[in-house]
Amino acid sequence: MGGGSQCWGWGGWESGGAWRVRPGNRSPRAWFSQVHDYELSAEIAMGAQGVQMTVSLSCSALRPGYCTATTDFLGMNKHVVCSLDSMWTTSGTSDRYSAEPRSGAGTAEHDSESPFLQMFQPPFPFESPLRLLTLDPDEDIDRFAYDGRDTLETADGPVICDVWDSIHEEGVDVEARIWLDATSNILRRTEGRMTKPGAPAGTFGVTIKSLKINPGLQPGDFVFRPAPGSKRVSGPGKLMVADSLEGETPPDFTLRDSGGGTVATGDWRGKTVVIDFWATWCQPCLKAIPDLEQLRRRYGDEVVIVGVSSEQPAKIAKFLAEREIGYPILMDEKGEMAKAYRVSRLPAIYVLDRGGVVREHFVGGQGLDVLEKAVERVK
Repeated sequence: MGGGSQCWGWGGWESGGAWRVRPGNRSPRAWFSQVHDYELSAEIAMGAQGVQMTVSLSCSALRPGYCTATTDFLGMNKHVVCSLDSMWTTSGTSDRYSAEPRSGAGTAEHDSESPFLQMFQPPFPFESPLRLLTLDPDEDIDRFAYDGRDTLETADGPVICDVWDSIHEEGVDVEARIWLDATSNILRRTEGRMTKPGAPAGTFGVTIKSLKINPGLQPGDFVFRPAPGSKRVSGPGKLMVADSLEGETPPDFTLRDSGGGTVATGDWRGKTVVIDFWATWCQPCLKAIPDLEQLRRRYGDEVVIVGVSSEQPAKIAKFLAEREIGYPILMDEKGEMAKAYRVSRLPAIYVLDRGGVVREHFVGGQGLDVLEKAVERVK
């Protein structure tokens, strides 16, 4: 590959002059408008602070709002089925499933709100996994340099792609290389790194292994059938709980906080308490921090919100020095509190009532709406 003299910029396709047109006048938006249903499989790779993670995804969708998705992350399988009014979620690691109502599915407003990675927090609308495929270099990344052609081997056969490299500019947090199908201009692969100030540098990559457009799916293809003997739980966040603490009163602990003082958990009696077990290397944990901050601002002294980490205090101190977190972080250096709370995966979030009894026990990032409803149920 080679020939990096042409690039995408604010003026569009540039080669000495400045005028905007895609090679062959191909438009991802025009392609997307012709999609009625699809089946897609992909592999998503992410890395930060020396930790590499790979997620396998397979999904299908039918306009106006039917979809299914199966993800496999570290051997943890998750399956979601969405109709126009309901969403079912199950995990391959448990015999539980959840069923929740959907609102707004299939509407233009709903379909335009969700980015690609919302597939990890379903329900996703029709376009979510396809949205990245319709990436527009004019809007999504400031500049690209053309680097010739490459052939990708996929489950659908060889795909000839145009390859583009983003040109790093001051203030741009993402650098990427992308492979666009030379026939349709649809994204088939991307590799890159993120350097957002205040956050750990990370790498990412998406490979579209198979993509079938308009295979003829019907609403009857999107029906959830729970396994015999499986149990319904109140939400997706409870599916990954291996040993629920709900209804039990965990022992009290006295731990150091990030400011050097000590905190006795028994002093929380009389208040609703939200406890978040987290780690600096856990991306869903980092995503949950702003939601917990919003809870803190909403409830004030009415609800105690704390984070608990078993990492080295020096590492936590460095992390906190680069961020503003208004709720206390406790140091569970020996992991004794995590053991008592039966923490097996992060983030693990607990809501305790005024008597210290665990009433809600979640695993994984939940989103602000789920946390607010849990607090309201308990308080």
